[in-house]
Amino acid sequence: GLETGELRQKPCPPVALDRQKAYVSFLLSEGENYAWAYHLWGENYWHPSREGVGKAWSTAGAMLFLAPAVLEWYYENASPWDAWYLDGNGIGDMYNPDIYALRLPEAQRKPAFDDYLRLTREMMRRADLSVIRLFDATYSVTDDSVRAYIKAIPEIQAVFTGYNSEPDMERFPASEYLLDGVPVFRTRVVSQTPTYAPEKDGQVLLDGILREIEKDGRPAFINVFVLGNYMLENGSMVLQYVQEHLPEGCAVLRPEQLAAVFREYCSEGGR
Repeated sequence: GLETGELRQKPCPPVALDRQKAYVSFLLSEGENYAWAYHLWGENYWHPSREGVGKAWSTAGAMLFLAPAVLEWYYENASPWDAWYLDGNGIGDMYNPDIYALRLPEAQRKPAFDDYLRLTREMMRRADLSVIRLFDATYSVTDDSVRAYIKAIPEIQAVFTGYNSEPDMERFPASEYLLDGVPVFRTRVVSQTPTYAPEKDGQVLLDGILREIEKDGRPAFINVFVLGNYMLENGSMVLQYVQEHLPEGCAVLRPEQLAAVFREYCSEGGR
């Protein structure tokens, strides 16, 4: 890739907490897959329906080194509704932080993981990223692993978890909570195998969001995981459909905004 300097995301407008609202954040995944940046990102990024819908696009850590000019182009052409977060558990596309370096001798595992986290922190700094998604495709990442990232990367503003599901939720205090002062958002709503009809696929997400609002009341803080290769070129239209059909009193936010209002809610005695 072509050399580029440090990247900067578009400023994130502040949002004041309203306890009568339900807040939703869409995290589009597959960013740890480099082909996504060249095709699936593009199909959705160029679509007119992208604008006006708050969302976060995933990126892989190594994109900054393998294709920095591509990443820079997306940043420069972002709208105020577009945010970026680090996917794939960090600087590399790592399947599960709970078992990183498992085949190394025990004495070498922690130093290797510490080095991985150090490189991840440097990449996040250079790419202006403050949100990360940790996942395992078969079970929920433990709080111990989440805490390791928070400790090693103090710039993290929020951690999102899950990979089109969130098993083992009984192990956690809630679907979202503060861990060492950092908001952690477990996946509440997920995309399903697509029909490639934006209205039908959007209705699946919308129904899931409405179930979560009914279950928790308001305020609600809902992490919606959207698997990129399920959305293909229809992703932006799907999210536009959801936003247009959300009931009154719902707001779609970038993940940094969701973290800010949730932290405010907790500081006022919530959860």
